[in-house]
Amino acid sequence: QKPGKEGKVVAKSEKKADKSSKSGDKKHKAGSDPWKECEDIITYLKGKEGVDIFLDPVDWKALDLPDYPTIIKHPMDLGTLSRNLSNNYYVTLDDFAEDMRAIWNNAMEYNQPGSDVYLAAKKFLDSFEKKFKKINKGGSNTERQKFCDALRVIRP
Repeated sequence: QKPGKEGKVVAKSEKKADKSSKSGDKKHKAGSDPWKECEDIITYLKGKEGVDIFLDPVDWKALDLPDYPTIIKHPMDLGTLSRNLSNNYYVTLDDFAEDMRAIWNNAMEYNQPGSDVYLAAKKFLDSFEKKFKKINKGGSNTERQKFCDALRVIRP
């Protein structure tokens, strides 16, 4: 259930996360692929209790939340984030992190402090930051970023 700004109780789909894979529990290894580790973070979060309300976009029309799009300017959810990552949408690790943070920050912005949704979002944000810090120690200068930077030089 999701209490909105006006105190309404909002429920999202009862879709349950697949808890069979816990690959996000692996320790960071030097030289490992940071994009694979981003996938592992998503898998880890999808396996956590209470994450089900963050798996799909907020259906603000069905949930009768007409103020949602005026408050939340960059909607994001774990399903969209996962598809974006699989489709190589992100150029840098920071791009990925920005969308991941948007999931949790949007929930905290729209829901009242202290509400179950707010507290869950805060917990997932903290968990993400702890895991992301391990893979982003050296910045986000990956091969994909170097390639995109080179393209910007060629095609300003």
